[in-house]
Amino acid sequence: MTRLGVGMDVSKEWLDVASTSDGEVRRVANSAIGLDELRPWLEERWVHRVVLEASGGYEAAALVWLHAEGFSVVPVEPVGARQFARGMGRREREGARARCRR
Repeated sequence: MTRLGVGMDVSKEWLDVASTSDGEVRRVANSAIGLDELRPWLEERWVHRVVLEASGGYEAAALVWLHAEGFSVVPVEPVGARQFARGMGRREREGARARCRR
């Protein structure tokens, strides 16, 4: 099986994780409990790299946890991510967050 990367959007309360390979989106609490709930989802997909949005410090716990669990973590600035997406001709789709499971 091919090892994958996923994107993680970070907010004070939530971590929204999306896999581009299967379109699956997962939402967990931005807490130790939420990260433990996320572990099986990441393992099922053979995730090895997480691109994580830096959000004013709210990403710190996830960054440390992911690194400790052996994932390669790439923090990106939100402005840079938006500019990259715009340059690729993409915009955030309306309702994308609504699809996230709690």
